[in-house]
Amino acid sequence: MKIVFLIILVIFLPLKAMAFETIDIEKLYGNTIPVSISTIGQEQNTKLEKILNSVTDVISQDLQTTVDMEYKGLLNYTMDANILNLKKYNYDGIAYNINVNVFQMPSEADKYVIEVRVYDVKNESVLTEKKYAFKEDNIRKTSHIVTDISYFAMTGKIGYFQSKIVYSSSDVVKNKNSKKSIYIIDQDGYGEKLLLQGGILNSPIIDSKKNALMYIDMTTGEPFLKAVNIFTQEKISLDKVYPSLSGKKYTSSPSLCKNDNCLILTNLLEDGSSIIKLSSKGDESTIVNKSETINTSGSTSPDDQMLVFESNYEGRRNLYVSDISAIQMTKLLVGNDGIYAEPSWSPDGNWICFTKLRNGIFHIGIIRPDGTDEQILYSSYMLENPMWLPNSDGIIFVEKKSLSSKTTLVMIDLSGRIVRKIKTTTGATSPFMWIIK
Repeated sequence: MKIVFLIILVIFLPLKAMAFETIDIEKLYGNTIPVSISTIGQEQNTKLEKILNSVTDVISQDLQTTVDMEYKGLLNYTMDANILNLKKYNYDGIAYNINVNVFQMPSEADKYVIEVRVYDVKNESVLTEKKYAFKEDNIRKTSHIVTDISYFAMTGKIGYFQSKIVYSSSDVVKNKNSKKSIYIIDQDGYGEKLLLQGGILNSPIIDSKKNALMYIDMTTGEPFLKAVNIFTQEKISLDKVYPSLSGKKYTSSPSLCKNDNCLILTNLLEDGSSIIKLSSKGDESTIVNKSETINTSGSTSPDDQMLVFESNYEGRRNLYVSDISAIQMTKLLVGNDGIYAEPSWSPDGNWICFTKLRNGIFHIGIIRPDGTDEQILYSSYMLENPMWLPNSDGIIFVEKKSLSSKTTLVMIDLSGRIVRKIKTTTGATSPFMWIIK
């Protein structure tokens, strides 16, 4: 989807009240939602001006990474000196305007306030208005919050701009002394931070209701599921989080149910692997248990009633769907034109993403839960670990462009048009996107 994007400095005065009119954005603007940013001007070269410029830079960068818009540069207009002329914006096809101001908090010299209003231009009405206090070293985080509330007001969709990504470093495991650590980074590539080290640590996931960072520790050569507090990194006894895990050592491919009240795991067996579901109440159930087959990478539907997973049940790795009670299992993809793996069900339930290996090339693709409408979004030397963005608008995954290159985190929208690469210090595997609440 394409958007005309406009940044312009204006002075704000209250707008007249008008009856709200429902607008069909698709009909009015096609597949675009044109958006502008405006600010209340500050004196040139002041500290407030610099902070305001930093805020609008972050917001505009955030908006350009969504499937909803395309940045078209700075357009200048001669405006009324004292009025935010929304009708003028409307004549130029602007649907919404984000008006931002920054001022110093009178009572605390080291704090500032961002004031934001999101306008429906056609109706000359305010969709939302908020104020946020912040310190200068917290500009990016506060700006992401502003983008989140603005994006929701304009689209009705959850923003992910203040989200963070946890991932395992991509160090090559050559011997027992090799290390793989767990890092965290902002979704826009800033604020990279080491969280855990001291072993071979893989597959991090975050249970936000329990503030638990769970991961697979392969330091001894066998996979053990462990957990720490995401904020303090203090060890958490898994018996307290998922009681039925007590005594289990051989587990891999952890994923959370969509409602965060259960955990899906691969349980390694002597003749293959099964997929089990653990609840925080202590209940355990086996969803998939086919002898002499590898069943792994389970991901639940939004209502947690269905599961998609990969299996070599018929000889070649493919994707299957099962109800959560394991009464019925259906092959999702028909045909043998590739090896399908690592499925993930979208939060809105409309798609399943996956990796596909065909003729030596890896692909990231999507398919409907009923097995129709398969689409390939991205291809490269090696691709793995696809995971959905929180609003289902795109996918984050890991790319390795050649045998000798370092792995990179990649975000892509469902059209394949917007591709954004997130550089990390060590390379990355197993990304997990965490929504800050």
